[in-house]
Amino acid sequence: MRRRIIKTSILWALTAVWMVFIFLMSAQTGESSSALSGSLTQALVSLLTPDFHSLTVAEQTALVENWHFVIRKLGHFTEYAVLGILWFSSLCVSRVPQKLSLPIAFGVSVLYAIGDEWHQSFVGGRGPSVVDVGIDTVGILAGIAAALLAGTIIRRRRRKEKS
Repeated sequence: MRRRIIKTSILWALTAVWMVFIFLMSAQTGESSSALSGSLTQALVSLLTPDFHSLTVAEQTALVENWHFVIRKLGHFTEYAVLGILWFSSLCVSRVPQKLSLPIAFGVSVLYAIGDEWHQSFVGGRGPSVVDVGIDTVGILAGIAAALLAGTIIRRRRRKEKS
């Protein structure tokens, strides 16, 4: 019993921390956000592109700029996939029936994505994007699906161990 309470508390705390993280990322100005994702993109592209350092500066810059958009959108997808996993898992561990956990986790996460985009309309150099809400929604669905799959695998292994 005590173990479940601790596990539940940790999951809900992680969910809250993750929501704060998303809020703080969205509170960055457009310039700061772009600089952060740009430096991440630069690091990834230079790491994953053979002979990156032998390219001219103009070629390196063009390559990084081409990937920058993709990395930013993958960031949205990933942030909200994690949020979907955390909400769904927190609800399930709290013994909310799965039939309710799924729509609640999805609905709350999508509402948070919409609120996050609205929040960005008040941040310098940022603005709301319906496309980003769409990407966030796909991320949420992927996260919940991953959590469902992981739960199914865990339950099957436990059943095999008991028999």
